[in-house]
Amino acid sequence: MGNPICAFWHRNLAYWYELNPARRELYRGISSALPLPRLDSIPPSDRKSQTAALCPDIGAALFHQLFISPEQRGRRSSGDPCIWIHTLWQRNWKDIFNAVLWVSLGIAIPLAITSAYFAYHGLFQAMLDAAILYNLAYSAADKSASSPLEVGFQFLNITAWIGLTGYLLAFAKVNEIRKSPYLPFFIVIALGVPAVVMFSDPAKRNYGHYFMNWLPFIGVLAAFAFHTFQQKSSLKLGEKTSILLCSAIATAVFIFTGSASTYTQAIDRFFTTSDRELRSAISIYVDNHTNPGEYVLFWATHPGENFMSHRDAPMTALFYPNMVISDIADRLNDKFLVELQTKKPVLIVDMGRLSIPSLDPIRREEQKSMGVYPANPPHNLDEVLAFIEQNYYLEAEVKGRSIYRLSGSQEP
Repeated sequence: MGNPICAFWHRNLAYWYELNPARRELYRGISSALPLPRLDSIPPSDRKSQTAALCPDIGAALFHQLFISPEQRGRRSSGDPCIWIHTLWQRNWKDIFNAVLWVSLGIAIPLAITSAYFAYHGLFQAMLDAAILYNLAYSAADKSASSPLEVGFQFLNITAWIGLTGYLLAFAKVNEIRKSPYLPFFIVIALGVPAVVMFSDPAKRNYGHYFMNWLPFIGVLAAFAFHTFQQKSSLKLGEKTSILLCSAIATAVFIFTGSASTYTQAIDRFFTTSDRELRSAISIYVDNHTNPGEYVLFWATHPGENFMSHRDAPMTALFYPNMVISDIADRLNDKFLVELQTKKPVLIVDMGRLSIPSLDPIRREEQKSMGVYPANPPHNLDEVLAFIEQNYYLEAEVKGRSIYRLSGSQEP
């Protein structure tokens, strides 16, 4: 029977992994250990087992999608229609009712527990603002005019082209597929591919990890493409030979796309150094020049640096001043200034992002002349910058990043 807790944590771990690529090895190890149900482990004739195993997981996954940005909801839901189409195709209304019931429970139970937890701590409204309302405003604000199809092909490169080949071949063999027992599956593929492209990046943020939901479809379509080519080819290969050939092709792609070198570096660091955690030079400096428990602000939008330096930020609105225009953003901006003034960070590190107003007044004027200064900055940005200039001095430059220390504070 399916484990909704495993499904829920699987998705949480995946999102946690996306926030910081340095965590990828840990996520892969944990995710492989979680006992999620597999379709091929359930007897096809046992429909009750299928419903009981899969529907709570889908419900738990849908619950999780309520608490991530809307464009990610579309990306993570791409495989769920497979279950619904299969169930509807069987026209067993009792199973459909059971499926709806279990999915509803999978949503309601974690939702009730999570809501109760935040309500108990007096943070229910903050949860709604951060998890749903602000994300709706974020998703509605386009950042670029690029097409998700174009960006996805740029990131996935040759794998996307192989998948496209399999997709076109499926339509070329439509008459043969119509007579196949796998017709429902191909319907899912035919409808799912354009849906997955459409919902990959509706806010047009152009982040590479937004296109990971293409990979399951690409995997199936690539297998279909190779199978079709083998059928049409005069060269008939045995099962073992086919496996070796596909493995060789996959290995070649793995090596020549540069992925192998990344893994090699990670493995080398794991076995040859005592400090296996990958940390930036900035985070190491901060760790060495502050005391545990002191606050550090990385300006701006760099929560990963707080993680690597083992120092908390003094505020919850870590993405200031890089938030979209909305009533919720205005409240978060006001809260940012209040927490900056009441819980003064010992260090403020200007990470030097071109699109973020610099803490250096001269550099800010250069940004304005270059046309990269935000057109709609937060209403209290000038007040925030003035507070920093009055209470902090430039302590050091590390890797081109300016580090400001709170006046009157002492180094450890």
